[in-house]
Amino acid sequence: MQRLFIAIDIPEELKAKISILQKALPEEGMKLVEGNALHITLKFLGNINDDKIEEIKSRLKSIQFDRFEISVKSIGVFPNEKYVRVIWIGCEGEKLAILNKQVEDALAGMFEREEFASHVTLAKVREKIEILPFLDKHKHDGIGKFQCDSFYLYRSDVKPKGPVYTPTKKFKCRE
Repeated sequence: MQRLFIAIDIPEELKAKISILQKALPEEGMKLVEGNALHITLKFLGNINDDKIEEIKSRLKSIQFDRFEISVKSIGVFPNEKYVRVIWIGCEGEKLAILNKQVEDALAGMFEREEFASHVTLAKVREKIEILPFLDKHKHDGIGKFQCDSFYLYRSDVKPKGPVYTPTKKFKCRE
């Protein structure tokens, strides 16, 4: 049994910019996502029996897509500003939603379809914090853009210090 998700990796130069932004967050009451764990989730799969993993890889391998640009900007929270559980940066790109739909279509019948909210998680909030000043100051910050030419099937191992994400298979765009 493996805990799996499908995601786009963030380039190192954007991870560095995100890390600077994370340092502006309040220090108490939250767990920051470490730089090497920053990603854009296309689909969370959950705990998967080992005998299903090859079928998942095979279905994902059928996805055809061209390189495209993703903009990383606009900070927000889930579920809302009165009850903050997650602080995130939004990701925009017309073809990002199309890639998500291709992933959903490829895995149809194996998993429930989910609404896609493209973002990079900055922090998970553990207790009530004062976040509005941070949001007001950084709400429209632009982090940058990057070219997406691949996505990954990741394994997530839950450890005492937080999850460890390991790419298990890379899926490249058409060249």
